[in-house]
Amino acid sequence: MNLSFRAKNNNAANSSSPPSKTPISIAKHLSDLRLTHAPLLAEHCATAALLRHREAEVVDLERRENNARQIVETLEADVHALGERLGSEIRGPAERAARFLQSLMVRHHQSELSILIDPHHIEH
Repeated sequence: MNLSFRAKNNNAANSSSPPSKTPISIAKHLSDLRLTHAPLLAEHCATAALLRHREAEVVDLERRENNARQIVETLEADVHALGERLGSEIRGPAERAARFLQSLMVRHHQSELSILIDPHHIEH
């Protein structure tokens, strides 16, 4: 019995399309919803693609920023090292010049003292 019922349903389905049991108002409403949601879905897909693109840009910019920071740190270390080296190169001659000037001043003061002590002293 059950087999004969299935066979009748299959024959009816194959012979012609049965009339839709969905009321026309519901079908129209579904169609309207599909038309309304299609642009929203397209916009969502475009927004999601833009988001993925921007996320990739952020990752690339973060990588570039890290590289730039490393370069800056290296350059700062180089500048510091050059400053130290230049300071020592300048300090050496400057210190020698200062010592020379101090010795000149000492000799000058000694000669002034000798003149004050012996006013008849004439240097040659």
